[in-house]
Amino acid sequence: MADKSNIARRDPKGVEGPAKGTDEDALIREARNNYHDAYTNDILERQKCQADLEFAFDPEQQWDATVKANRLERPCFSYNRVEPAIDQIVGDQRKTRLGIKTIPTEGGDKETAKVMSGMIRNIENISGAKNHYDEQFENSVGGGFGCFRVVNEYNNDDSFDQDCFIKGLRNPNATAWFDPGAEEWHKQDGDFCFVTKWISEDSYDRQWPDFSPNSWDNYTDAEYWRNGRLVNVAEYYRKKWGTKTLVQLSDGRIVWQSEIDKLSDETWAAMGVEIAKTRDVEAYTIEWFMLSGWNILDGPIEYNWRFFPVVPVWGKRRIIRNREQYKGLTRNARDPQTSYNYSKTSIVEAAVNTPKTPYLVTTRMVEGLKTIWDNITKENRPYVPFNFDKRMPEGPKRQDFQQIPQTLVALTQMDAEDIKATTGMQDPSMGMAQGAQQSGEAVGLVQGQSETGNFRYIDSLAQSIQMLGTIL
Repeated sequence: MADKSNIARRDPKGVEGPAKGTDEDALIREARNNYHDAYTNDILERQKCQADLEFAFDPEQQWDATVKANRLERPCFSYNRVEPAIDQIVGDQRKTRLGIKTIPTEGGDKETAKVMSGMIRNIENISGAKNHYDEQFENSVGGGFGCFRVVNEYNNDDSFDQDCFIKGLRNPNATAWFDPGAEEWHKQDGDFCFVTKWISEDSYDRQWPDFSPNSWDNYTDAEYWRNGRLVNVAEYYRKKWGTKTLVQLSDGRIVWQSEIDKLSDETWAAMGVEIAKTRDVEAYTIEWFMLSGWNILDGPIEYNWRFFPVVPVWGKRRIIRNREQYKGLTRNARDPQTSYNYSKTSIVEAAVNTPKTPYLVTTRMVEGLKTIWDNITKENRPYVPFNFDKRMPEGPKRQDFQQIPQTLVALTQMDAEDIKATTGMQDPSMGMAQGAQQSGEAVGLVQGQSETGNFRYIDSLAQSIQMLGTIL
């Protein structure tokens, strides 16, 4: 997948689209402007989330590139203490195994709720939902953002029957984009959302041979949709607003006028009811399109849904200076982890170089023996010959062994404590008890504090799964 994180912010009014003239042209222009707004609004946070994931799970990313380059051939060790903290929270979540449960409302039918629960459990089973829950939860803890979606797919290649499936987005930081105007945590109050995917030009041509991407390069926002031989294909969900008539029947039932209009005169007469009252309601349906930067590839398909079938899973989410910011466990631990790696590497370097403390010799002593003396720290020799030099009659003298700086040792210990503090995972929570904390009661108290501090991640997942259940 292409990395589009370096795209600069633009004025949405400057995004070009097809010339106005048809409804399709207007839709594509609308979609491109909405995608631009959603992308530029969130890309800085998504970059941070992606960098945090890479830092937590890829040791190569725990060293600053400039520092690493300046060290030349010197070692750059990584002692990853962030990933085990993430594993601990993820492990707690997997023991809990959250799922969707249907509960009847007051006066509701318990049997109906039981049947619905069975249907939803079946959807979870055929979708492998627990794997998607685990993966997106780990994304939210490590980086700060994960995402689920609900899709309809044919259950077999030789069938017209479709089933609902729960799926996680493989790379949510680069594929799920929401209306910047949405304020609710699940983004359902927005007017649109996108699920995008970068595919090869060959794959694009195979799936949509009638729509060439070659004409896009002349437009100011072309880089949002084309990157070399990669093409961005977007699923575009939007709310289609309109006015509907709500009807209350004489028997108390409430239905839409459109449902009554579908009935034949005989069926309506046989129902033996009359319209008691009506009112107009502003309502919406959800429309789905498959788009490229210039063409409608599929759709529209209109769904009588209340919600977008795309659900975010947040880590820690806050509104700061009127901007949405979110992060996971890694963000605050990055600095102490980086310092810890540097300090530990310096200690290892000092320890390794201790046997290599240089000798004080004269040029006369090593004359003709330079090869032997150049390799003295690489070879285990029982003796080393030298030439006598009356200017230094005592012979070669080795300098005192270099001691490991105690400031580095103290700094390493402080960094380790800072990592624990920023992740909220103290030693008892990681299965390590020391000193006074070895009593069962003390260990339990510290473990409880860590679990309480990080419970917000599991609670966020529970809210997202609850939203999935509402959609289903």
